[in-house]
Amino acid sequence: MNNPEINQEINSFKQIFVVKNFLTKTEIRNAEQLLEAGQWQKPASDNTQSNDDKFYWWMPLLHEHTNQNKNRDFQILENIDTKTKDILNKHVINSAINNELYVKNCGIYSCNIARPYYADNSYPVDSDQKPVVLGNPDIQGFDSITNLDKIKQWNIREWATELKYSCMLFLSDETEGGNLVFPEHETEVTPERNKLVIFPSTPDYIHGERPVIKGVKNCYCSWYASNNQDLI
Repeated sequence: MNNPEINQEINSFKQIFVVKNFLTKTEIRNAEQLLEAGQWQKPASDNTQSNDDKFYWWMPLLHEHTNQNKNRDFQILENIDTKTKDILNKHVINSAINNELYVKNCGIYSCNIARPYYADNSYPVDSDQKPVVLGNPDIQGFDSITNLDKIKQWNIREWATELKYSCMLFLSDETEGGNLVFPEHETEVTPERNKLVIFPSTPDYIHGERPVIKGVKNCYCSWYASNNQDLI
């Protein structure tokens, strides 16, 4: 039975799926409570946060919850997981194979800066096995990605074994800029509240995020894995 409170709009382009109105009004308000679920951390590899005006904070949510609403938090995460798998099953994978998917990692980030180009399941190295830096997206355009010609191979990230799909649920309501960019597909997604984006976690879907011009971008991220080699 369809929920009268929700009117999802689903679009796709080259295996990038965008779902507007992903959650009901009540569910998205509940999801925003996750912003208070744990402790914000600065990633050890992040060198962009030099002052309080420019920042990127990450909150792990798969296991770590620090407040008295731990059970509530897990119920919210379970609801998001159930609905995400429903989208994966009906529109992305088109089979019952989604039962083999599980959340490998999840968390929330809050930032007002550009985020570098990145592939979720692997990282690029050159002929000397040194990591290749791909640069940051500009405010507009798709040609700011760098050093693609230096990539010799992609090495699987230690935590990302069997990773298949990456999901981003935007929680911000008043943000300008910060678009999610896929330079090799010349497409981008505006970070609107209650919009879910699903895409393969492979190097074919290198992505980055444009600078945030106004406001703060909050986003819930989850990564789905499976040992089924036929999934993608």
